[in-house]
Amino acid sequence: MKYALIRDDQIAEYRDYAAAPESKRINGLPMLRPVVDLPQPAYDPDLHRLEATVTIYDDRVEHGWTEVALDLAEVKRLKLTEIELAAAMAIEPIASVYSQAERETWPIQEAEAVAWTANNLAPTPMLTALATARGETIADVVANVLTKAAAFKALAGATFGKRKAKIDLVNSAATAADVNAITW
Repeated sequence: MKYALIRDDQIAEYRDYAAAPESKRINGLPMLRPVVDLPQPAYDPDLHRLEATVTIYDDRVEHGWTEVALDLAEVKRLKLTEIELAAAMAIEPIASVYSQAERETWPIQEAEAVAWTANNLAPTPMLTALATARGETIADVVANVLTKAAAFKALAGATFGKRKAKIDLVNSAATAADVNAITW
């Protein structure tokens, strides 16, 4: 069992003992007092956080918890983080399939595909290299690039539009309850 060594009404150190030790007494109080770890209480993490407490009693030391209300700024910060994560997760199924290096070429691929669609004599060095490496025609690669670009733009537009709308709601919320009512 864990015991706290008390000196000058402060915890000097913690010690583990298999059995209750004999303890010196100062002013009639034991110097070694058993430590009682209280369980975490149920609480609403959207509105509160728990802070650990240590209370020294005459016969024991309790490790407990105090529920502290979050201020509005902290509730908003947590909600904004939640919104950013939700937006990233919405894009993740498409974005995670491709490496960062490949995603960085998307604007080039799309620009070449649009140029080729307008004039099939337009230079398309990247798409030509892709078509050659894949054994496809430039027309097939252009169609594939434009289809995927349109799908990604639709998803990104809807996701980031929703993200911005949720951020605006958070920023205009007057109470923690208003903030916590906002869902993705």
